[in-house]
Amino acid sequence: MNVKTLKNLIQPCLLAIFLTLCSAAYATPPRYVSITDTPIAANETHVFLIRNVSDNEGSHYINNTHRFLVAQSLQTGAVDDQCLLDITRHIYDDSTNTIETLPAPTGEVDFLKLLKQRNTYPLAMGLTTTWDGSTDTLIIQNRFKLTKQGLHYNGTLVMPVKVLQLKIAANLNPTMHIMPTDLGLIYLLILNDNSYTVDLNNCVVHGSDALISAGQRLVYLSCDDGGYDVAGYQIYLTVTTE
Repeated sequence: MNVKTLKNLIQPCLLAIFLTLCSAAYATPPRYVSITDTPIAANETHVFLIRNVSDNEGSHYINNTHRFLVAQSLQTGAVDDQCLLDITRHIYDDSTNTIETLPAPTGEVDFLKLLKQRNTYPLAMGLTTTWDGSTDTLIIQNRFKLTKQGLHYNGTLVMPVKVLQLKIAANLNPTMHIMPTDLGLIYLLILNDNSYTVDLNNCVVHGSDALISAGQRLVYLSCDDGGYDVAGYQIYLTVTTE
């Protein structure tokens, strides 16, 4: 077989491989949802957070963000009240980049008014830091640690893993239940032994030394495995540490 014949055979194969790779790259992606919470206020019974739920709707070119005000019980950690504030729709492709914010279907919501009605006070989250003069660096002192046994504070187990699982579910399920499912079901990363087991290496915990009520602290929990099979999240859980 001469070089010209070999070249004629290889070229169609390379073209086929190229087209296959391009087709895979532009194929419809799976639906991916991520949740990010920001604590803003508290009262004697609840902490109030702005919850952003980002949803690609199974498309390369769409990202919708549902923004909620959620009320999370200090006692149980469950979200027992929530209000959809607005939806920001981002559509983009090679020729279009459109961002539109729509009010909730029930109408515009003044969440500051809602917070005032619940007798809340502003909540500032901060991490405890110290200055290491020998190295001129700022060190974050994280008193929380996540292990296979659960959540620890200053070396003491304060939330066994089974309780942590229930708190995560109680925190996220109320919001997930009202997200549209016609584009596909949403599976959450949860710390158990089913097919969506989370490797603890995919989770990060940080806590605040500020007490938001007697013996109660907020702990930041971020879990994301970097894949599209399950929804990642950045939430805050209430923990009894004293």
